[in-house]
Amino acid sequence: MKNNALNYTFVGAFVLAMAAALIVAVGLLTGRTGGGDVYYTSYGNVAGILRGTKVMYEGFTIGQVETIDPVRDGGQTRFRVHMAVRKGWTIPRDAVAVVTASGLLSAIAIDIRGGTSTESFEPGATIPGSMAGNLFAVATNIAQQMSELSETSLKPLLQALTRNVDAIGGPLAEHAPELIGNLVAMTADLARQTPEITTNVRELTGELVLTGRRVNGELLGPANTQSVQATLNNLQRASTGLVRFVDELSETRRAIDQVMKTVDQTVARNSENVGESMTSLRHTLQTVSRNIDSIVYNLDGMSRNMHEFSRLLRQNPGLLLSGARRDETR
Repeated sequence: MKNNALNYTFVGAFVLAMAAALIVAVGLLTGRTGGGDVYYTSYGNVAGILRGTKVMYEGFTIGQVETIDPVRDGGQTRFRVHMAVRKGWTIPRDAVAVVTASGLLSAIAIDIRGGTSTESFEPGATIPGSMAGNLFAVATNIAQQMSELSETSLKPLLQALTRNVDAIGGPLAEHAPELIGNLVAMTADLARQTPEITTNVRELTGELVLTGRRVNGELLGPANTQSVQATLNNLQRASTGLVRFVDELSETRRAIDQVMKTVDQTVARNSENVGESMTSLRHTLQTVSRNIDSIVYNLDGMSRNMHEFSRLLRQNPGLLLSGARRDETR
């Protein structure tokens, strides 16, 4: 009995030791060997990421995914991933958590790719997340786009080409002999007329050259050259005079501005005298307005007398010497 009990004791101890070793091995494989630090990241798509997904740092396992929580942000859904990382592990500030797979048949993992920053994330911080390229997803997307292109563009284009070819092919096949005959006749006619056309073009070119030479000789002759030179000299003198006139206008404007300033200063200094002068002028005008009727009456009488006097002088200029009319001296 003692031997059986001892055997059972050894067997039970061995099983417990193996169970403990298995737990330690699993902890080492998952990166959870004790209390760890918590970090977060977020993705727009968490396909393949589950509870227990490996968290690695540059390919080295340092923890695992604990939970995944959906979060609504601005009308879009993001997934917040809770990562348990080996305690005391340093993660640089410019690190990025990339969803990746080491091979075609490998499981999805989160690989934290470290940067060069000397500062590090504190536990509980959120590490920026990034989705790695997926060859199968890209191929699927390209296949979908090619299918849409085929359905929406290529098929309608081929159908339209088929309809146009059918529409054009019938009349073209029907009138092909006539078209070919017309083309042959036109080619033969063009071949016959080509020498004459070439001769006419050569003659026209020669006439144009001679005309151009004559025109150049007439335009660039000595008389025209002198006239052009004289015109240019006149324009130069006119521009010089215009510049001088503008300068004189500027001087005149400055002088006028100075005179206006002087007048303004004079008016400002003699404002009281000007006020008194205006008062006197107002009094004078009032006096004139009261006596204007008599003045106008006297001026009217004087103008009639002068008119009569001038009439008498025209009739008898001798009045200036004798003082009496011609008929009174007889």
